[in-house]
Parts: sequence; C-alpha cells; structure tokens
Amino acid sequence: MDRYDLRDGWTEAPLKEISFINPRHSRDINPETDVSFVPMPGVSDKSWKFNFTQTRKYSEVRKGYTHFEEDDILVAKITPCMENGKAAIAKGLNSGLGCGSTELHVIRPFKIVEPFYLFYFIKQETFRKEAQRNMTGTAGQLRVPVDFIKNVILPIPPINEQRRIVAKLDQLLAKVDAIQKRLDKIPGILKHFRQSVLTAACSGRLTEDWRYERKVCIEDWRSAVLGEVAELRLGKMLDKSKNIGNPTQYLRNINVRWFEFDLTDLFFMRATDKDKVEISIQDGDLLICEGGEPGRCAVWNQGKNNLIFQKALHRVRPFQDVSSCWLAINIKNDSDSRRLNEYFTGTTIKHLTGRSLSRYKFMLPSLVEQKEIVRRVEALFKVADQIEERYNTAKAHIDKLTQSILAKAFRGELVSQDPNDEPASELIKRIREERAKDQALPKQKRTRKRSKVQS
Repeated sequence: MDRYDLRDGWTEAPLKEISFINPRHSRDINPETDVSFVPMPGVSDKSWKFNFTQTRKYSEVRKGYTHFEEDDILVAKITPCMENGKAAIAKGLNSGLGCGSTELHVIRPFKIVEPFYLFYFIKQETFRKEAQRNMTGTAGQLRVPVDFIKNVILPIPPINEQRRIVAKLDQLLAKVDAIQKRLDKIPGILKHFRQSVLTAACSGRLTEDWRYERKVCIEDWRSAVLGEVAELRLGKMLDKSKNIGNPTQYLRNINVRWFEFDLTDLFFMRATDKDKVEISIQDGDLLICEGGEPGRCAVWNQGKNNLIFQKALHRVRPFQDVSSCWLAINIKNDSDSRRLNEYFTGTTIKHLTGRSLSRYKFMLPSLVEQKEIVRRVEALFKVADQIEERYNTAKAHIDKLTQSILAKAFRGELVSQDPNDEPASELIKRIREERAKDQALPKQKRTRKRSKVQS
C-alpha cells in the first residue's frame, strides 16, 4: 500500500507490532461455556456488525476454528469475500468469546489502536486491492497470507485523535449510507414505472384522451391471434457438419435483448444464397427468443444488413395493419405478468415453439392508434432511461465518496489536531519496551504478561 505523509504526532508501524494476529484464546475456558460461532456468511460486506451468529459449546469449536474475543477485527482472507470487503468487529459475543470460519484472519489490536479505526483502515479499497495482489494459492482458492496482514503498515495518530476520526467517519458514512439506500430504491421504482406504462398501453388507458378527442371507442379493439396477422419463421439450425455455403454472420439468442440488439459479439455459420433470402432480416422484423428467456424480443430497425438468424430465434413479419413495436410491447407486458408462460413448453427448461407462438393472443387497435401508443411508450421509456442514466452517475459518485472519505481520514485531513494529545510515537515506544521485557522473561511467564502488553 502507499505510504502516508504523517502529520505531527502520528507514527506508523506494521500490524504485527501493535496487534496479535490470529491469536488463540488467552485464557482457560470451561468446555461447557456457550460461545458465539460466526460462519463466513455471518460476516457482512456492508456493516461492521455480524449478520447473524450461532451459539455453540466451546468443546465443539475449540479445535479447528478461528478464535476471537470482544473487539477483535475479523477479515475475510479468501476470494471473493476479501474482494467484497467482508470484515467485522467482534461485539456482543457470548461470554466475550467467539469462534468461526478458518477463512477469517483475526486481528487483536493493542490498546493504542481503536478497533474501529483499524476496521475503517481495512475497509479501504486500497487495502483490499493490495491484499488481492498478494494472494497465494491455486486458482479459485486464493487466500491472503498471514504474512501480508502482519506486515501491513498502519498510520497511527494519537489515541484521542483516532477516536475523533472514528466519530467523524461514523457521522459521514452514515449520511452516505442513507443516500445509498435512497438511491437503491430507484431501479425498483423505474422497473415498476416501465411495467405500469406497458400495462396502461396494452389495456388502452394510455391513449384514453387520444380516443376521446377522435371519438374512437375502446370497443373498436379486436382480439387477434399472431399466426393470423403475421408470418412466423424459425432460424437456421447450427450444424457444422451439414451447413454449406459461405461464412455468414448470424444473430443468436444472446444478441436479442428486450427492445434492442447487442451486436458486439456476432458469430459466423455457413449459409447458402437461398438461406440468405429465406432467413434474412429487414427493418420491421420482430426477433423473438425461443429459449433462454422465451419471449424476449426486439424490432430490427437498423437498416440493410447481411445477417441471418439461428434456430433459437423466431422472426415475425406482421401484415400491413399490425405494428411490430406494438407486438413487442404486448409480449413484454405479458412476460412481466407471466401470462406468456401459458405458451411455454418444457418443465425445467422452457421453450416458446413456433406452434405455441402462432397461437399467441393479443388485442389489436387500429394501426393509427398502435403507432400512437408506441410513440407514447417510447417517450415515457426515454424519460425513464434518462433518470436511470442520472441514477448510474450518482451511484458511481456515491461509491467513490466512501473511499474518498476513508482516504482523507488516513491522511489526517478529516479532523483537527489537538496539541495536547500524547504523540503516538510515545505509545509505540512503551509497547516496544514492554515487548522487549516480555521476551526477556522465562517462557512460562510470557503468556501471563501478554494482557499487560495490550493495555
């Protein structure tokens, strides 16, 4: 990680000098004691708190698990949990004791470091990225080695300044979190809005005023069956051993999204001149997915092309009094309401066969009203798209804001300094002196002094 320009009264030290890394429980414990057990899913990537804990007897977890105590920092060491920022502070443990997944590193800071100060340091994206660069192991089983944790350099302000930094971070990040929660509601609101627009379009409510002005009645709408108002055609089977002709780009299921095409990844298949005529694509064609997400569809309006389409897609060419876009609106609305499921075949893997699609029923207003409905739907969707774009921009800023605030905190730019605070270097000095004395003691007495080193 980048080294910091230390402010007055600050110092720095590797974590191994100011904390115990992956310690065992430091006292004799009755095997029948109830302790908290924290599996990996119990460690959050959003909060310092556990999502949930379990209660187990110490006799069940004293071997083969990670040990921790109140105020210890837990850090996920396996990918992708580390990448996602899974970390927690041990609080509210049964008997003050906890055990958990061996995929957690435990950091027990000495009293010169506030647990929340260290927790926020670990939540920095720079820490996570550096940890990922130092992972070891095989693909899919990469882990952050303990030596990386031991040698991470922590910038250390005076203890009182640490507390002020933590208080300020709590305040600012709570505001960021509140904004984030409000922003997170927007995608759901937009989804509901689009669905409501489609429902209003297909029921006739969207053009009530239009019909009133023209003295047109909703009763003029008629029921239609797709096979009677359009030509349906499945695409070409992909078979390398049988296909002949010249390599030709084709549309696959994955290239058709709702109301649009993704042409960034087109494949080739061999096709004859006859194929290119029979399964060509022209403006106004509605392409519908046969499998995957059956019914997903888009109208081609990108002009002349040399594309064909695979058998995983239906091509629908409506007759003159039917708008392809009106068909797409109905299919999407029925997909959202699950009415389209009536036409699917298969149990686990669903398909929309040509026979089923030809039986698809929908309401058909006049072509003039169809075009007016399509115009209004597109205008309202455009507004939704603009809001969504603004949401994505705002979300990107908010995502960066948390890391920006954390970076300022550890540069010493978040709170004012107090010249009366005892310099952190004095605290480190005492720690080093205590540890030197501890190392000079006989082995049987060292363990009893460890608790003093932390104070």
